[in-house]
Amino acid sequence: MKQGIDQQYFAPPLPVSITTLPNADLDTQALRPVPESFGDVVTVYWIGTPMDFLKVLGPGESASAHLVISGHRDEEEGCYYLGEYVDFIDTSRDAWHKALEMVHRPQI
Repeated sequence: MKQGIDQQYFAPPLPVSITTLPNADLDTQALRPVPESFGDVVTVYWIGTPMDFLKVLGPGESASAHLVISGHRDEEEGCYYLGEYVDFIDTSRDAWHKALEMVHRPQI
């Protein structure tokens, strides 16, 4: 695939992804301008369900080189807070770890 014109610059913009968990929307609004001020291209993923989060983590070669996870910890579970969902959507720590084991994130 041919590189876009902006990738041919002396200092091409870096692709940066920010994944926003349900309790961090204002944090993302504060984080986004930082890489943009350096000329980087920022994509924000607004997470609606835990599976959305896993889809962002595991896209393989199409993944952004830089990923920022914007979220806060659940005090009771001790892992990322994913919001309140209906009973059949499991957001417990065990389900979370099992799902993360299935996701492969390439090392850069």
